[in-house]
Amino acid sequence: MTHSPTALAAHLACPHVTQLERQRRAGTLTVEFRADPRVKGLQERGLQHEQAYVEHLKAEGRTVHDLTGQRDPATTAAAMRAGHGAIIQAPLGGNGFFGIADVLL
Repeated sequence: MTHSPTALAAHLACPHVTQLERQRRAGTLTVEFRADPRVKGLQERGLQHEQAYVEHLKAEGRTVHDLTGQRDPATTAAAMRAGHGAIIQAPLGGNGFFGIADVLL
């Protein structure tokens, strides 16, 4: 099983959440999520902030390589070897952990 940095942080904050997540994945626990316009607004602002930062990096003269949709950490290593100044949505993984960096410099 692969773990994410988010799952590790959640476990450290509350070990019980790990058990709840295991139950949810096994199908023995159903969690109902209600639509919250505040959450959608925060997500949109986060995406806008990230895009503005990427534009800032381009304006600085960095080469930007976007790996959105990729899940293989080897694509990140290849982009690093190619010498890109910034890698967007970079998959990282190893030793049972996996995550995606929003921006990797």
